[in-house]
Amino acid sequence: MIVTFYSYKGGTGRTMAAANIACLLARAGRRVLLVDFDLEAPGVWRYFADFQRGLDRRPGLIELLTEQSILGERRSRGIPLPQPDWRQYITPVRIGTASVTLLTSGVQDDEYPARVLGFAWDEFFTSQDGGAFFERLREEWNREYDFVLIDSRTGITDIGGICTIALPDLIVPVFTANWQNLEGVVDTLRRAQRGRQELGYDRPPALVLPVLSRFESRTELESANEWLARAASMLGDCYADWLPRGVDPRLALERTKLPHVAYFGFGERLAVQLQGTSDPESLGYAYNTVARLIDSRLRDAPEVILGTPEPGEAGGATRLFSPPVDSWFAAVYDDEDTLLGGGVIIDGLRVLVATQVLRDAASASSGLRIAFPRVDNRLQRDLTCRATVTARGHRDRVSLLTLLDPPPPSVRAAPLDFSSARELVGRRWWAFGFPTGDRLGAEATGTVGAALAYGSIRLDGGGRMFWGPGINGAPVWSPDQGAVVAIALSAYREEQGAAVTLAEVAADLPDANLAALAVAGTGAGLDSQRREQLIDALARVFTTRQAVQEVVRQLALPDRVAEDFARYSYPALYWEHVVTELENGIIPNGVSSLVQAAAAMYPGHQGLREVCEYLGDGGGARPRSG
Repeated sequence: MIVTFYSYKGGTGRTMAAANIACLLARAGRRVLLVDFDLEAPGVWRYFADFQRGLDRRPGLIELLTEQSILGERRSRGIPLPQPDWRQYITPVRIGTASVTLLTSGVQDDEYPARVLGFAWDEFFTSQDGGAFFERLREEWNREYDFVLIDSRTGITDIGGICTIALPDLIVPVFTANWQNLEGVVDTLRRAQRGRQELGYDRPPALVLPVLSRFESRTELESANEWLARAASMLGDCYADWLPRGVDPRLALERTKLPHVAYFGFGERLAVQLQGTSDPESLGYAYNTVARLIDSRLRDAPEVILGTPEPGEAGGATRLFSPPVDSWFAAVYDDEDTLLGGGVIIDGLRVLVATQVLRDAASASSGLRIAFPRVDNRLQRDLTCRATVTARGHRDRVSLLTLLDPPPPSVRAAPLDFSSARELVGRRWWAFGFPTGDRLGAEATGTVGAALAYGSIRLDGGGRMFWGPGINGAPVWSPDQGAVVAIALSAYREEQGAAVTLAEVAADLPDANLAALAVAGTGAGLDSQRREQLIDALARVFTTRQAVQEVVRQLALPDRVAEDFARYSYPALYWEHVVTELENGIIPNGVSSLVQAAAAMYPGHQGLREVCEYLGDGGGARPRSG
């Protein structure tokens, strides 16, 4: 989904909102691209400067547009040239265990204003294939990311038209309580919807999520009520496509408004990092409300706006477990079109399944076909790929298939995590499969109840449990790890099932080199569980500025590391930031040095000691069985 953050005037907090919401979506395991389209007044990179150096020197959007302009002009003269690759201009930025990919405005040097002001937009669209270029960007971004957030230019401009007409699925107008902002936003939205009808490409009307920003409702109650009513009246049509019938748009505006917090008017800071999201009065909480709506593509409006699920629905509970994208789920058939069970595609051509799936086949060595029934593209759902067995695990619980035909373009390999069985206990899980051969399938959710023998785990159901013929081979997703962690095997009593961890699968299939497919780690040899354990331990023992200063002194870190402690609402948020800076190299010495120093200062603290021992054993560098 492409989401444009737009404001008619500057000073609304639009860029700050886009940056914070990008972080929240990334924390939820979503693949996020944040694009700085405000070429005349860029600044997205500043919100991430604490996490990665040199962002202002990275080529970005203006360099990409310039390359397209040059190549497009030459192609118009009949010279065959390739399309520019936008991937060469993006920069992933790690924020703890999450990652946000940035497409900055471009290199911030002395020549930047000339490059922007000299760009000929009219020629770009009339003779340099600009329209097709943006359409290709839109298709590829939607295919490779769960959410693309665009920070748009203010006012009525060429760039504003691209961002509100050509690209978005959802527009988030960010406005303050004055006539210039409100009337400007209403007029721009009207122009955008009309422009989408006249576009040369098929575009339905964009969804619109208005966000009233920098709103002061605590001291100016009477004026606040007047402007809420005014904005709700003028923007009421924006809610028709997604707000439950009978709900006053004013209530939606109240739930999604961003409060005025003077502290964040100075400098570029991420409120969700400094304040967290738990305090209902905080800016971080407000950003999280908007992020929840965007993450659900506005489908969770009943729960977010009203605080209760819509009648007859689960109120988004399943989405707390389910993966953002699950095109990697594979359905296995034999040559007689019998549905055998599930599997998971782990790279371009390999599919991991439970061996029991193959035992149920009419012919396990030939005639297997793989479909991907959960891809978004309807035509691609009907495609099947031939497959053959290429490896079986030593314990004969899992097998590896190789596709003889390429998978459909919409299929993506699953993210994989090799946590051990013990590390997964207490974690949430989600799975999809075909109980009793039901071709429509069903979901199940629950919690990992226990570590079993031979690297297996017990899956306890949470009221949405299914099991039986057809569940074998289903990939088990962990929302806490943001990855597939196990392969489902069998049931042994009601509301419980068993699965084998990928850590054990990697040991059973040593020649497959599955560990190389693991999702990116934290850069410290810590898996997500150990990282949480470390931050929790640090937050419990270093709770005052004096204690922080002592560990900073021992590590010879810059003074500002201790001074930053006062900026954070809770010690855990502070230590999350410090660990992230150590991982990204912003602070020297690395995470291991911090762990060793803290464990030496508090030798009796079990959590610090366990993390220290874990790092000493090589941490998460290799898969481990339970």
